[in-house]
Amino acid sequence: MTGALSSFTRLIKNLSNIGSTESKNGDEFEKVHGNETIEIATSYDPEKYWERRLTRHFDLRAVGHISYSQRYNAWLYKRKQTVIASFFKNFALDNCHVLDIGCGTGFFVSFYSKRRANVTGIDITDASVNELRKRFVGPFLKLDISDPSFCPPGRFDIVNIWDVLYHIPEDAAFERAIDNIARSMSPGGLLLLTDYLANKSDIPIASHVKGRCLQTYVDLLSRQGFTLVRIRPLYRALDTGHFGLIDNYLGPIYFMLDSFEKNLAPNHLCFSAWRYKNDPNVAESR
Repeated sequence: MTGALSSFTRLIKNLSNIGSTESKNGDEFEKVHGNETIEIATSYDPEKYWERRLTRHFDLRAVGHISYSQRYNAWLYKRKQTVIASFFKNFALDNCHVLDIGCGTGFFVSFYSKRRANVTGIDITDASVNELRKRFVGPFLKLDISDPSFCPPGRFDIVNIWDVLYHIPEDAAFERAIDNIARSMSPGGLLLLTDYLANKSDIPIASHVKGRCLQTYVDLLSRQGFTLVRIRPLYRALDTGHFGLIDNYLGPIYFMLDSFEKNLAPNHLCFSAWRYKNDPNVAESR
């Protein structure tokens, strides 16, 4: 599949001279796509950063890839839905208690609610929790999973945390988040997360992004009582810029290529599932 992607890239490389322009403007790094300027703060305040994004666009552009259109982000999220639906294809979610961390615009809230699960959503923004309270049944709370004073709103059969942990660049805050996740789990529960798991080591990617490798998760989660049960590639083509603005029209092709991808690849997001203390008699040790 890597060869197919390379061949496709060579085939339309002559179209790639149309793309985004980049410029520095004070403390902000800007990407210009068409007539829209997208700001990426170099000094990262998580609450302000995500509040600004969700207030500007309460759609997949706010929670997806900042450089791409709503149409392209829809393909990114279709891929996520394909992966999670495949994982749960033989799993009844009726009446499961789900904690969706970083609930954003409610994409995963909708996924679980349609399958009759009981969903609690938490987010660090007012924009998210206020809007989701209007759209869905279930508690939505403004909480930060990395906060030292975090109090779990319950014990959950499934903790869903896609595209959140690599947005916690500080290691101390990241480790607090892992501890708080463990305190939110029911015995035998499932933790679903995404990160750059195929990398050989942890790598800072941007001021607000730090990709962490599988070994980092194994070290931290095993101490909390988690066991890895599934890992698979999430993206290979969809999360890589190829042809600038033209990429916005190539989502279906990249989606198809990623659907056939079986191998984990460095510098690309992976999906993983972890089982928490399958033996309910295992004592808590925190």
